[in-house]
Amino acid sequence: GKPFPERKGWSTVNTGTSVQKGLKGYRSSTGMNRTRGIAVEQKTNYGTIVFSQDLAGENKNEKRNYYRGAWQYNNASTLIGTVIASKTQSIYGSFDYGNISPGGEISFGVGSPSIIFGLNFRIRPFKYIIQYRDIHDKSIGKMGNPMVEWRGSDLSEKGLFQGAYIRTGKTRLMIYADMFQHYTREINGYELGIRTETKIQKHKIVFQVKTEKKDETNDVIYAPLVMPTLRKKDGIKLEHQYEKKTWRTQVKYQFIRTGEIEIHHSHGLDLRFQIYGKYYQLELDWMGAEVDHFDSRVYFWDVNLPGEMLTRMLAHSSHSQGIKVLFDVSNESKLGVKLRFNYSALSFSSPIDIMGGLFIKVAL
Repeated sequence: GKPFPERKGWSTVNTGTSVQKGLKGYRSSTGMNRTRGIAVEQKTNYGTIVFSQDLAGENKNEKRNYYRGAWQYNNASTLIGTVIASKTQSIYGSFDYGNISPGGEISFGVGSPSIIFGLNFRIRPFKYIIQYRDIHDKSIGKMGNPMVEWRGSDLSEKGLFQGAYIRTGKTRLMIYADMFQHYTREINGYELGIRTETKIQKHKIVFQVKTEKKDETNDVIYAPLVMPTLRKKDGIKLEHQYEKKTWRTQVKYQFIRTGEIEIHHSHGLDLRFQIYGKYYQLELDWMGAEVDHFDSRVYFWDVNLPGEMLTRMLAHSSHSQGIKVLFDVSNESKLGVKLRFNYSALSFSSPIDIMGGLFIKVAL
């Protein structure tokens, strides 16, 4: 199962912290682990039982077989379940009680258990979310991709996330704040974001501000001094969308500022045009950025085929063009192809790297 959002931020404020209903399998085209495997699901009067085997890992040297068994039961207001793997076991659940929806998960493995608990409170048009996490790398297991600050082998933290949402007229306002502390690396930090979305007829305007700050200990020291360092990052995003029945345009601008003593700036721009035909979809994209330093790198969404959620990182001054075509062949059968042209600099005469992807879905 996937009880909690995998990202902290605007999507979390929108969706809340309650457990998602339904055991969801991994797509073979996922952009994270390239998971492959099989699963068997059986629905009974006492809940849904799932057994799965897959090959997962973030690189080829870490690939291994994972065997999991899971049980989940839900009704109109309650959801409970458990996941049993080779080295970890977890129990999760959520409950809807009027305007309040608590949810949580505890995972057991080696050492201290990992715990996540969240509460979602709604009184239209207002929503408030709070989630506490206490996560240890040896007991995290296959918990539902909780929103965390660190990933992989660095995952060992506790934190408190809060978010609020309110809608007034044609504008939606979202605010979130996250405070976190790494258990072993003695790092403290916070993240704060504010976002507004305004719809005026066929126009949508987005304004977003986010700031992040971490403190950590520099490994390079001059005895007897240990110099603490600060990592600070501020970002501003502006976006305009215009949508008709058969086409849509998007313009996105980003400004990134990093550092406190040595300051770095970056500017990024993304232009996107989409056409929706009766039997096809066409997407054209151009993105470019003037990047001062790797720490102030810029990210934009890639042109994604179904099942993908990939972003493009612009770590130095460069630009890129993308194209995607998706055809409805027949019934639920689809055929898709994408190409991406990455230039190593802002000039069209700079060296180019061409990438592509193919998507085939056959319904029998």
